[in-house]
Amino acid sequence: MNRLIVLVLCAVALGCTDRQKAGWAAYGDPHIIELYSGGQIVARFESTGKVECTEGGICDFMDAATGKLVRTTGDIVARVK
Repeated sequence: MNRLIVLVLCAVALGCTDRQKAGWAAYGDPHIIELYSGGQIVARFESTGKVECTEGGICDFMDAATGKLVRTTGDIVARVK
């Protein structure tokens, strides 16, 4: 039984893309979020943890400086701190 569980976990891990693995590794880590307009940074935030973004480009996160929810839309770059 234990061998089967190990084999299933290995198969799942091998089937994941690098992006998926990086996403899981960064889960809950602080992020730097930069909002661009006209090719220039117009706002920069640091999150306290996970950044949730939708397919429509709307991102939600808790700002480390204020402790408040921030919702952004537009040209956004989010990277792990």
